[in-house]
Amino acid sequence: MDNFDEEKRIRSLNKKLFVAIGVLSVLLTLLLEGFIVLTAFAGFIFYREFVYSAPEAVENNAVSYDKVQKTIQGIIPYEIIYGAASRAERAVRREVEKRPKPAPNEAPKLIGVHSMNINVDSEYSPYGLIGRYIFAYDDYDGNLTYAIEVDLNGFDISTPGSYNVTYSVTDSEGLETSESVIYTVGFNIFDKPVLTASDVDALSEGGYFRYEPLPENNYDYAAPLIRPSLVSLSVSDASHTAYGSAFIYKITGDYIYIASVDHVLRPMHTDVLLAFHDETELKLSFEFETLSVLNELSMFKISTAYLPTDTLLSLKEIYVDEYIYDDLRNGDTLITYALYWDRNYDVIKRSKLLELDERHSTYGAGVDVISTTITGFEGMSGTATIDEKGRLAGVICAYDDTVGKEYHLKITELDSLYQLLRSE
Repeated sequence: MDNFDEEKRIRSLNKKLFVAIGVLSVLLTLLLEGFIVLTAFAGFIFYREFVYSAPEAVENNAVSYDKVQKTIQGIIPYEIIYGAASRAERAVRREVEKRPKPAPNEAPKLIGVHSMNINVDSEYSPYGLIGRYIFAYDDYDGNLTYAIEVDLNGFDISTPGSYNVTYSVTDSEGLETSESVIYTVGFNIFDKPVLTASDVDALSEGGYFRYEPLPENNYDYAAPLIRPSLVSLSVSDASHTAYGSAFIYKITGDYIYIASVDHVLRPMHTDVLLAFHDETELKLSFEFETLSVLNELSMFKISTAYLPTDTLLSLKEIYVDEYIYDDLRNGDTLITYALYWDRNYDVIKRSKLLELDERHSTYGAGVDVISTTITGFEGMSGTATIDEKGRLAGVICAYDDTVGKEYHLKITELDSLYQLLRSE
C-alpha cells in the first residue's frame, strides 16, 4: 500500500512539474514574441521617420535625432539608433543632393564665339572651332555643344574676305540663343583662338572641367581618368633640387587652384617648374596657403592666362566627393598617381586602406588622416590618392617603415583652402 501511495505522489509531482514547464514555456514564448513585436514597432517608427519621410525632412532641414530618441528610447539603446540614423541621414542627403535642381527658364549659353582672323585654308573653319573653342551649355540640358548650328552666310575658307557667321543653339524647351561674328579670311593674318575669363567661367559653371567618376570600381580606368588633373612640381638650381606632386582642385576664369602639402611647397615656391599632363611646362613663383601648423594640406593658384588655350581646355578638376569616407572600408584598394615623378615617368601604385581614422605622431589630435600600406616610393608627398572609381580619397603626407603605414591627409578641408584663396 505504501508503495502505491508513493507512486501516486511521484506521478502527481511529475504532472505538476510538466504543467509548470508548460506554463513557463508559454510565458517565455510570449516574452519573446513581445520583444519581436516591440522591435518591429521600433523599426517601423524608424523607417517612417527616417527613411520614408527622410528626403522631405532633409530638404526642409528638419531631420532631428531628438525625434528618434523620444520615440524609441527605452526600446532599443539610443546609441544603436543614433549610429543607424546618422548613416541613413547621410545616405538620404546624398540622394537628395543628386536630384536635378529645377532650372530657371533661361536660354542656353554660347561660349567662345569671338571675331577673329583666319588664314586661307586653315583648320580653324567655323565648324572646326565647335567643340574645340566654341561650346554651348544649358542649366537644364547641360552640354549642348553637339546641337550648335552654323549659318555660314557664304563663308569660304579658300577665299579672302570678311564673312558674317552666325552660331545658334536651341534647348529642349525651344529656347534659342544666337551670336554673330566677323571672320576675316586672308594670308598670314591668323589669330589663334582664345577664350576670355568669362568664357572659362561659363565652361566651369557648365561642368566642362569636371569628369564623372566610374559607376563601379575599375583600376585600369580610374588611373587614366585623373591624369589630366595632376601636376608635377620641381625645382633645380645651384642651391637645391626638390620634387613633389600636386593636383588641380578648381578651374575658374582667372585662376587654376592647385593643392599639395606644406613640406613640398615651402622649399620650392620660387621658380618652380610645373608640368601638366600634356607635357606643357611653366616656370613661375607663387604664394600658398596651409590649413594649420599641424594640418599640412595646402593650396596655391596660378593665372589661367599662363597656359595655352589647348592645354587649359584639356585640364580636369579632380573629383571630390564629400561622402567618400562613408563608402570606403578598411581593406579597400586605393591608387596613388604621381605625374612625371622625379621629372621622369609616371608612378601608379596600388595600396590597401588600413585605417579610416588614423593618428600619426607628426599630426595632432583633430587632424584627419587615413593610413594605407606603403606604396614603396619616397618623394611622393602631395600625390593624390584615389579610389577605384576615380574619386579623391587623400593626399600623401608621410610614411612610417617601422609600422608599414603610409599616411594621407583627408580632403574634408579642401574647400576651406579654396575659399581662403578666392578671397585674396
